[in-house]
Amino acid sequence: MAKEVKSGAKSTGSNAAQGMKCDVRFGSFPQEGSVKGVCSVTFNDQIAVKGVKVIEGSKGLFVAMPSYKSGDEYKDLVYPVTKEGRQMLNESVLVAYEAQRQAAEQDAGTEAMQEAPEGVPMSSIQ
Repeated sequence: MAKEVKSGAKSTGSNAAQGMKCDVRFGSFPQEGSVKGVCSVTFNDQIAVKGVKVIEGSKGLFVAMPSYKSGDEYKDLVYPVTKEGRQMLNESVLVAYEAQRQAAEQDAGTEAMQEAPEGVPMSSIQ
């Protein structure tokens, strides 16, 4: 069973050249498996895409859009149309992922420290 760390934090990035604003909000950070984070992305405060995933692949982290299975392959429901759009989306999501994951880990560490009984080393608490 995958343990999830919840985060309500958000990160906003923008691409001035294209006039596109991305608001990225992560809802969870699963602790097991290849899916490392699940978020929603809002574009220009007008269109939201839920179910965007950060996945750990053989070549590192990548962004996976919501998809459906058709036969033996998966097809994206929503996707960037241009190379620049994909790059902007990937950068926005991955930067937000890293920042929000670290903040969630710090919050979890702070909570664990507050729950530790006096005189008991943190490494022995599970």
